[in-house]
Formats: sequence, C-alpha cells, structure tokens
Amino acid sequence: MRLGDRLIDSWQGELELGGDKIDETKCMRYLGVEINNKNTNADHFTKRRSKALAAMFKLKSIGVLNKQMHPNMRARLYKVYIRPVLWYGVESIYMKQSDILLLKRLEGNIVKTILGIHTRCKTTDLFTALNIDSTRDRLTVTKIDFYSRVIQNSYTKELLFFMETISEAKDLVNEIYELIDVLSMDVDLNLAEACQVYKLNSGKKNVSSVVNGNVETLRSIFNMKNETDMVKNIINIIKF
Repeated sequence: MRLGDRLIDSWQGELELGGDKIDETKCMRYLGVEINNKNTNADHFTKRRSKALAAMFKLKSIGVLNKQMHPNMRARLYKVYIRPVLWYGVESIYMKQSDILLLKRLEGNIVKTILGIHTRCKTTDLFTALNIDSTRDRLTVTKIDFYSRVIQNSYTKELLFFMETISEAKDLVNEIYELIDVLSMDVDLNLAEACQVYKLNSGKKNVSSVVNGNVETLRSIFNMKNETDMVKNIINIIKF
C-alpha cells in the first residue's frame, strides 16, 4: 500500500519460495540503481557519492590529479572520470527537487575539494569559469537523451506516447515536461518535438552564453602560478 510518497508493505508474515524463507532486505540493486523500501533515492546517491570519491582519490593516488595541475585540467578530469561515476543511473530514476539539490551539492563539494577550496563557497560562477555545465542543465540533457534512445524502440515509443495522454506525477514524461517547461512553449508540440527544440535552443545558449565579471576574474586567477595565492583569491570571489 502507499502512504503519501512511501510504499508500505501490508504483509507482515514471512515469505517463502519452495519452502525456503525469503529474507527481508531494506535495499536492492537493479541495473546498477539502489532501490530501497522507502521509495527514495537516498541509498543510491550514498553509494554514488562513495564511488565518486573513490574515483577522485584514485586519480590523486596515482599522481594524475595534483595541485600543480591547471584548474581547467582538473575540471576536465572531473568531467571525464568522476562525474560519470556520480551520475550513473540518474537517467532511469525520478529526480525530485530535493534529489537535484543533493546532486548539485555533491558535485560542488567534489569539484571544490579537487581545487582545494572550502566547500562553503558558491558553485555557479565556479562551474561556469571551469566550463562545467550546471547540474540542472546536465540532468535535462541526460533525461532527453535517454528519452530519445528508448523512443527508437517501437514498443517503448508507443508506451511513451500513451504516457503523454495520462497524468502521472513521477514518470519520465512528466519529469521532462517539468525540466524543459513544455507547457510554456508558444507552439503545440509533442514531447519528442519539444525535446528537439530544447536541445537546439540549448546549443545556441551555450555558444552565446554571457560571462559575468566574477567568471572572468576566476579564469584570470586560474592562471596564477602560486597554488596558495590562487586558492585564496578564488575563495574571496565565491565565498558566501
């Protein structure tokens, strides 16, 4: 049975299969995603955080990631080797606003740790200066790409088109509707068409993105030779 957002097992007895007792578990893994009995993503992100930190420390231990490296190169290593580990499975789970904020905080803390910056600093300008797309922008593109892949199959295509005709708060279709704000678009489009329009506009936005003063200052600071002075100046720009 369901109580709000929680799933509650109304069966209180023991389950058996072929005479063997089935042990109860609070969490299981399915296709790499941790699914718990509270119907939340908490266990999944706890596991992904641990895996991402392990990837970061591995890069440090073999000397690939170090303080002598330019911040842009460190950011590149994050995007190529660490971020995919942290984001694994995100396309197939429903992301509540609290999940998005958690993922944003995890990303920000890891990047700031890589740069030797205190975690209680702002993330937005830092990510822009390092050419790291924001958590929400990446999530939107990730969901759209996933939708574009599964819609290639005739069965899932029919299923997704049907899902557009019903109201279900926590399905992939509704999630993308909210992320790209389909209902605010001037023309009447189905979700597949809306996704194409979003990616086209998103590409134009990235090409002509406006860089503010803080971002320009940060990029100049990144070229400083002294690591201690660089970190100190970065903190002065993005501190709360």
